[in-house]
Amino acid sequence: MPTMLHNISNATKPAITCTPSARSQSLLVISASTQAALVEATAGLAAHLKQHPELTIVDVAYTLQTGRTELNHRRFVVCQDRVDALNLLESTAAKRVTTVSEVDSSYRDRKVAFLFPGLGEQYVELARALYRDEPDFRETVEYCCTFLKSHLNLDLHEIFSSADDSISSPSQPAFDFRAFVRRDGHDAASKFAQPTIAHPATFVLEYALTQLLQQWGIRPAAMIGYSLGEYVAACLSGVLSLEDALILVAKRAQLIQDGPQGAMLAVNLAEKDVHPYLTDKVNLAAVSSPVTCVLAGPNEAIDDLNQHFTRQEIVCYRVTTTYAFHSAMLDPLREEVTRLVRNMKLSAPRIPYLSNLTGTWITAEQATDSSYWARHMCQTVRFADSVQQLLQDPALFVLEVGPGRALSSFVKQHPACGMKRMPLVQATLPAAHERQSCQSFLLNTLGKLWQAGVKIDWAGFHVHEQRHYVSLPPVLNNTSSMEVKP
Repeated sequence: MPTMLHNISNATKPAITCTPSARSQSLLVISASTQAALVEATAGLAAHLKQHPELTIVDVAYTLQTGRTELNHRRFVVCQDRVDALNLLESTAAKRVTTVSEVDSSYRDRKVAFLFPGLGEQYVELARALYRDEPDFRETVEYCCTFLKSHLNLDLHEIFSSADDSISSPSQPAFDFRAFVRRDGHDAASKFAQPTIAHPATFVLEYALTQLLQQWGIRPAAMIGYSLGEYVAACLSGVLSLEDALILVAKRAQLIQDGPQGAMLAVNLAEKDVHPYLTDKVNLAAVSSPVTCVLAGPNEAIDDLNQHFTRQEIVCYRVTTTYAFHSAMLDPLREEVTRLVRNMKLSAPRIPYLSNLTGTWITAEQATDSSYWARHMCQTVRFADSVQQLLQDPALFVLEVGPGRALSSFVKQHPACGMKRMPLVQATLPAAHERQSCQSFLLNTLGKLWQAGVKIDWAGFHVHEQRHYVSLPPVLNNTSSMEVKP
C-alpha cells in the first residue's frame, strides 16, 4: 500500500515575512523512489500550481528544496514564474526539463573537482550579472577590488559593476556566430583584454564564484587550474593567501604587458604531430586535449603556421591574445617573477590540485618553490595529462568554475571520459557564443549537481532571503515510509 510523503502544511509553520528574491529564476527539484512515482509527482505538482495561482514560485522552490527527503529518481526545472513552471512541468519532453533515471545510492554525497580556466573566454558581462544578482559573489569581489585599489592603485570596479541595468542576456538568447568563430567575447585590442585588467579580473571572478559555490555547499575535493587558473587553485588550496595571490597575479600581468607581444595558435593535432613544427621561436604552449595543442611565438612565425595548417586543411584558429603565453618569449621575466614570489609566504597545499608543469598532483616542494611559478609562466600547460590523472576517480563530478566551457569540452574529448561520464562534466557559466542568461545557466548546473548526488546546502543558497514553506501535494512512495523533513 503506498505511503504519502512530505506533505508540508502552512498551518504548522510560524508566519514569516518573505523578502523579494534577487534571482529572476527559480530551481524546482522533484524526487521520488521510482520512475513512475517521479512522473506522478511531476503531474501532481503541475496540477497543484494550476489550482493555486496565489503561490509564489520562489516559495514553491524553497519548499521542494528544503522540505522534502531527497530520493533517488530526480528531475529539475529552471523557470521564471508559475506560468513558466506549469508549461515546463506539463511538457516534460522539453529541453529545459532534466531527468535522471536513478542516483546510485553510493554517490549520495558525490565529490566535486573544480576546473579553473585561464584566459580566452568572455567575462565582463558574466561578471556584472553575478555581481548584481548574488550578494556573496558581490561581497568577495568588493573585498578584492578594494584591496587591489588600495595596494596597487588598480581599479577593477568597472569590470564588475555597471550603471547599465540592461546587462542581462536577452529573454530569447541568440546564437552569436562571430563569438563562436572567434571563441571569445572581446576584441584583443579592448582594454578588457589587456593583461593588467584581464588577468586580475579573471582571477577575482573565479575566486568569487568559488566562494559562492561553497556557500551553496559545493566544495572542491580536487582541482586543476589551466594557466592563470592554477593561481586560483593554489590560493584556494592555501599555498598563497588571497592578498598575495592578488598582488602576484596583478604584478605578473604588468610584467607581461610591458614585454614583447606575440601570438598563439590552437591546432587540431596531437602533441606528437606538432613536434615537427616546434623551433626556437615557436613553442608548445599547451596540450589541451589528446588532439588539441596550442602553439605560441612571434606574430610572423604564428601567421606562417596558420597559413600552412589552413592549406593542409588542418583545423586551427588564432587565440585572441597579443602575447605568447607559456613560451620562451616570457623567459626574460622569470627572474622578476621568482623575486616576487620569494617575498611571499608559500604553504603546502591543503586541497590536492594538479600541476600544469608536470600533469600530476603538485607536491608541497613544488608549490613552495618560488622558481616553480616562473617556470609555470613560460613552459607547457599539460592539461590533458592532468585530466588523465583526475579521471582515475570514476565518481568525481568535474565542474568548470569560470567563464565558458572550454575546459569541460576538453575533458569530454579525453579518451578516459566515456559517454556515461559526460553528464558528470559541466560548466558553471555559458560560453560567449551561447548568449544564455548567466543565472539560468548557473541554476541549471546546480540542478545537475543535485541530480548527480552532490549535497547542496539549500540554507546557504537562500541565506540572504526570508522564505516560507507552502502546502504542496504529497509524493507517493511504494516501498517504505520516510520521515517528513521540517
